[in-house]
Amino acid sequence: MNKATISSWAVDAFLGLAGNRSWSLTWSSEWVSRAGNFVESFVLFDKIILTEQYVNDPILRALDPNNDIFEFIHKRDLLNSTNMKDGITIDYGLDIENYEKLENEGGKWFAQHDGAAHESDYFELMKDCGISITLLRLWQHSLLNEIAEKTNSTLILPLSLQDLRATQEKSKKIPYHVEKLEALSKHFQGTVKSITDVVGEPYEGTIDNVPPFFSLLVDQSLSADMLVDTLTHLRRDYGELRALTGKLQHEVSAESGVTAKGEVVTEWSKSWDAVVKNNFKKPTLLRREITSADVSKAIIKPATAISTLIQGVMDYSNEMQLYKRFSIYGNIYAELDSALATEEKLKNNLNVIITNRL
Repeated sequence: MNKATISSWAVDAFLGLAGNRSWSLTWSSEWVSRAGNFVESFVLFDKIILTEQYVNDPILRALDPNNDIFEFIHKRDLLNSTNMKDGITIDYGLDIENYEKLENEGGKWFAQHDGAAHESDYFELMKDCGISITLLRLWQHSLLNEIAEKTNSTLILPLSLQDLRATQEKSKKIPYHVEKLEALSKHFQGTVKSITDVVGEPYEGTIDNVPPFFSLLVDQSLSADMLVDTLTHLRRDYGELRALTGKLQHEVSAESGVTAKGEVVTEWSKSWDAVVKNNFKKPTLLRREITSADVSKAIIKPATAISTLIQGVMDYSNEMQLYKRFSIYGNIYAELDSALATEEKLKNNLNVIITNRL
């Protein structure tokens, strides 16, 4: 069973979005990544680990009416604090020696954390000896590392925490199906960027680094009232994706011997490469345009013409077999092809204005 640990910042970002009915929200790239963390984890993982403060949240209960998605960890079971009112804690296994270097980026991450703030505001705030954004980042990372280790879950981090690493950090490997989704996202974003380079301006006002399912959620939600139902449907519709990692692990485990296990992995890799090469599209048996020359060849050498046709059908059949294993990714790519997350949709449908881009 695949589990994810996400930051309270990610949970708060989604709850703020889903619970907003009238206020205009000012978001940075960081806030988009936080909301994206929540959405992606909800769709891609069987379980999500949260701290106990969210146990009775009505929006989360609506997302998980059967109590089989969210798991809650109590602060009594953790060394790190889970709430600022209890103080902040830092794991000294983190690279504290680079604190001064991290603090040099304090203004940037403060502006990302606030959304509406300017980098210069941070240094004015620090004159009054407030809690630095660097300490907050280290605290969040320390807490999440501990939770992920205790629950044997994958750590999903927003932009502000991705460049913090413990000197001897133990991180669980990203599940296979999540790793491949990141590859799909990179492939898709690369396509969008190539269009942008030609057009000379942002293609349809797309937002950089938006994860696929957050993009779909924004596209399919005409208002904040629709977010919970839409996200629930996304999780249901892509259940096949969550099962993919377990399927690969089962097929590998069922084989005895390194060679046989390696052949399974090679076969899966071949399937993935074929899907990417075909731009995630379903293979089609294209009809050739028949010319008078083709007819002449068929009359003179009918066996050759028939063998060519049979070979084409066989190639198509082989491509279909390779595609079927990852067809769910083809569905995602097709959805994304007409469902780009744009600033206009965020503003008009969900009252979100993007500032402080990274």
